[in-house]
Amino acid sequence: MPFIATKFQTSLQYPFIASTFQSKVERNTHTISLDGGRIARVGVASTRGVNPNNLKKRNQDTYYMKNSRLSAGKQSNIFICGVCDGHGEKGEQVSKFISKKLPRTTMKELKKFREPLTEGAVEKACFDAHAKCSRSLDVTPFISSRTSGSTSVSVYFWDDNVTVCNVGDSRAVAGEFLSDREKVVAKALSRDQTAFRQDERDRVISCGARVLNHGQAQGHAETHENWNDEHVGVHLEKIHDDAPRVWDRDNLFPGCQFTRSFGDFAVEDLGIHSQPEIVTLKISASERYLVLASDGVWEFLTNQDVIDICCRFSNPKDACDAIVELSS
Repeated sequence: MPFIATKFQTSLQYPFIASTFQSKVERNTHTISLDGGRIARVGVASTRGVNPNNLKKRNQDTYYMKNSRLSAGKQSNIFICGVCDGHGEKGEQVSKFISKKLPRTTMKELKKFREPLTEGAVEKACFDAHAKCSRSLDVTPFISSRTSGSTSVSVYFWDDNVTVCNVGDSRAVAGEFLSDREKVVAKALSRDQTAFRQDERDRVISCGARVLNHGQAQGHAETHENWNDEHVGVHLEKIHDDAPRVWDRDNLFPGCQFTRSFGDFAVEDLGIHSQPEIVTLKISASERYLVLASDGVWEFLTNQDVIDICCRFSNPKDACDAIVELSS
């Protein structure tokens, strides 16, 4: 799991964590300069999770960071960071492709706009960059992405704003002080795009998909629609046979819980695509942490669990190590 923790050194403290859940452990700490004189301390950890059906499975997850100005002498400093969670036979290749292509493409799109940047400009640049990355992946001859793909969650710090883009079931969560500053509470900045969500179920069903759990798809359980995402992140989800999944109308394929991803072009007609959900927020002085993590973390830890772990450490890397250990 890549795990990134960032700490701002002025009025804000911000561990920013990117975690994915998957061979060897990678742990790093970085220091990034942001607009407004803020310094972000970023911790990173990545490890392969245990898969009892494939003990030699490779780590298919990647993270990325990019910090640059739009042009020389201009005011906008952009810090981009994200997590890609690969799946399928070529999932590692897909996640690496997106982690290299998406930040570069986003910067190119941002440079089309005059400064100072606006919320609309940044969100359009992010949207268009996701679309261009998807098209590039589809025509890349050395990566077979018809039945392999990657989810993605990314954040873009600019001026005193943060723009969050999500494709799939990874998640962005902030930790902010209550008014009395005695407790840091978790606040989700993205919504998991899974078949737990009514709007996502309706969307893929309208494209011809079926939404059933394993037992229902195999005819062993009664069909129902008793799923919702009201408590996603607050309580741990049912992650095995009880989870609703997306299936072809006539075949037991693909059986994925997520409803959006890069790649997976064989099931694009079922509504599995890489169009991101995007939100832009002002960075407030009450916010202390920002966490990016793949579903491998959220299967074992709630939003508040992760923020509570962050609060125990002054060094972002130590927080990363603790979350890796507790979600392994």
